Amino acid sequence: MDASEDVREVIPDDPTSDQSPSRQAICDEIAYHIRRLSDLRAHLNTFVPVSTLPPEVLSDLRASLNTFVPIFRLPPEVLSTVFLLVARSYDGDGPPGTILSDPRCNPYEWVTVTHVCSHWRAVALGCPALWSHLIITSRWYGSIKPVDLFLERSQTASLDVTVLDYMITVPGLGLCTSITTAFAEKQEKQNAALCHVLAQMPRIRRLWLNTREYLPMDSLKWLDGPAPRLQSQTMRFKINFLPSIYRECIERLIHHPETGNLRHLELHKFQLDWRGVSLPSLTHLTLGASDNAMSAFLEPGNTGDLLVALARMPNLQELVTESALSCCWVSSAPTQSVKLPHLRHLRMTEHMSYCVALLEPLDTPSLETLTVIPFMISLQPAQGLQLRFLVAVAAKMHSLGVLRSLAIESESSATSVPSSAHIRGYIESIDSAIVDQPETYLMKHHTPILDVRLSLECIGAFMEIPQLTPIWLDIHSLFLIGIPLPLQLEQTWRAISQHTTDITELYIRIWSSSVYDGVLPWMLLQQDVAGHTDRAPILNYAYPCLRLLTIDNLRFRDSEGTSGEGPSCVDRLVDSFVERYEAGAEIERVRILQPRDMVMKDLDRLKEVVREVECNEDLPILEPVDPGARKRGRGRGRGRGGRRGRGQSTVR
Repeated sequence: MDASEDVREVIPDDPTSDQSPSRQAICDEIAYHIRRLSDLRAHLNTFVPVSTLPPEVLSDLRASLNTFVPIFRLPPEVLSTVFLLVARSYDGDGPPGTILSDPRCNPYEWVTVTHVCSHWRAVALGCPALWSHLIITSRWYGSIKPVDLFLERSQTASLDVTVLDYMITVPGLGLCTSITTAFAEKQEKQNAALCHVLAQMPRIRRLWLNTREYLPMDSLKWLDGPAPRLQSQTMRFKINFLPSIYRECIERLIHHPETGNLRHLELHKFQLDWRGVSLPSLTHLTLGASDNAMSAFLEPGNTGDLLVALARMPNLQELVTESALSCCWVSSAPTQSVKLPHLRHLRMTEHMSYCVALLEPLDTPSLETLTVIPFMISLQPAQGLQLRFLVAVAAKMHSLGVLRSLAIESESSATSVPSSAHIRGYIESIDSAIVDQPETYLMKHHTPILDVRLSLECIGAFMEIPQLTPIWLDIHSLFLIGIPLPLQLEQTWRAISQHTTDITELYIRIWSSSVYDGVLPWMLLQQDVAGHTDRAPILNYAYPCLRLLTIDNLRFRDSEGTSGEGPSCVDRLVDSFVERYEAGAEIERVRILQPRDMVMKDLDRLKEVVREVECNEDLPILEPVDPGARKRGRGRGRGRGGRRGRGQSTVR
């Protein structure tokens, strides 16, 4: 059947109509497409199946088809950046949760991106920086295999070397009595790979060494240097005793003239001889004792030499010491100040005497965060040392900026009375109305610019340092967490209230083992607040600007009811709220979290004198046994009875 017959089948003749030119044109067009379709069907019968094509032809065909995929339109520079991000996700020095933290992880698994297609492989092979990160770890035996290949593909790019959890025991040091043949072969290959990598020391830009056991002796000679490209060096030794040969090699590397470009230095469990060290380009210095805080005390050192070395680091921006100083203090520290004009972050976890020895001479005009956590060998250090410590910390706080929130949190347990606390300052005004668990909330959502650990007896003296008075006056939110009763620390409580007169929000949780005995009324009715300021003219009571009070985990009654001696705690609270209202220092809102031994009637009494009262628990309706309680509702408590309908009271 020809095309005309096909057309007649598609468009049958209409005997009632004439053949017009337009109709004929349509039929011709349809006939043309039918002929084209027939030709295509004929050609399809002559096609060769794809499976029978030669491999090179098939590869070219697939490459041509891949060019139509949108991802292949990305420039090679963008693809290289993506590959670099994938490769760096396998770094072993990242924070917890990185891929390499899994012992079963292959640190070179990212290489599979080069097996996707020839285009990706060509882009990856043309990026030397992608192959410049070498990881050697005993967690995965295959990590020692691609060393030569990576060194070849990295060409002349600077190298980043990570040696992670190197656990192979070196024969001859008496650390292993029997080694199987397979283990010996693995050890030999891994030692050879490590030596081959460290032999590239002139190319290494970043060296991160985290080892649990001794490195092979053949590799130590390469640590001497020179390392002209070295910018970051981290040494984490997890062994109790470090032979002198290790220290000598690393010290020669740091003292080498060509190591002057070093910018980041971390030494853990390593006592460096700081005499003659000059690192003018260094911006970050961390000294730590790693696992055992007392291990640094095993080897003597000279803190005075460290101060002299710090004076040769004018570009230092961050200084961290964690139990890294020796126990034998050498009084060779320079008397003149050590100027660090660019230091922005300072963190110290040392014995109090070493904190004083480092803080006093440091001149840090650009300091942004200060963390000082002293630990004491003696539970009662000399009073003079404590005073020097407080003054040294206060001298560094003038550049931190304005503190808007302050948290004083004790270090306590369920059985022992707390003896120390952390004072943490924040630049943000933290809304205590949304905080139920301040320990977790503050740690998760806010970073303190000030964190100082003090004994509870020293908090009052710290607050009373004259040069800190302007800092405390800018605080609007105060968190008191786990502080014991005022009976033991009356001076501390009074100092806190006297120097934070502008706070508008107060969160308080007294130490869990405390028995309530008028603590809050005592706090709120203090009338010996010294001084007057324009911002807080009403100072007849503590916290005169207080508007929001949050009470957490407070026992309102003894478990067996009040003894009948004097008013109950609710009576005292009502009296204190009324007295403050009459004096113009009204507390407008009260939040009660997790109350103990409180009933609904107690909450109703508070609603009578406070605009807004909230409680996050359902309270029992029955009143506890109170045989000797006096009549309630008399005296000043009735003065605000008419205000009951003015405010709003909610129970959540």
